[in-house]
Amino acid sequence: MVRRLVGAGADVRASGAEHASTPLGWATSMGRVHAEVATYLLEQGAEAEFFPCVALGRLAEVRAALAADPRLLENAQGPLEHHRRPLHLAVLASQLAMVSTFLPAFLLSGFMFAISVMPAPLRAITYLVPARYFLVVTRGIFLKGVGIPVLRVDGLLMVAYAAVGLALAVMAFKKELR
Repeated sequence: MVRRLVGAGADVRASGAEHASTPLGWATSMGRVHAEVATYLLEQGAEAEFFPCVALGRLAEVRAALAADPRLLENAQGPLEHHRRPLHLAVLASQLAMVSTFLPAFLLSGFMFAISVMPAPLRAITYLVPARYFLVVTRGIFLKGVGIPVLRVDGLLMVAYAAVGLALAVMAFKKELR
């Protein structure tokens, strides 16, 4: 049915007014992932949205999205999906690769445990986690009220991670096209 509708001109990027979900979102929601439909929609030009990519196990797209915007880890799905966060969705979709991507970010960003109480080797590893810098900036702005001069280094590090993630995604995409 999906193929017929797309063949007849249905817009694979359309967004519903009430739930703001696209066909790809619906193909990967309601507790069931229709991988064949979702893959077809992506092949037909649907945008690779964050939550559907988590549900489908599209690790490269998820990593690139997180490198560009670590706040995606804090986003929640809508009420029909019980306000699940990315880690919940990855577990439900049995995406071990996704869980292994999110879990270090949660544990090593300082979100769940203070970095200052971590053993020295783990503290060193936290510098490789982009979410660490995001939390520093967020806490600095909302809790301490500090400005750009104080948060400049952490902000620039987030931009650097995003640039590297984007460059890696572009290289991976070029490989896929060949």
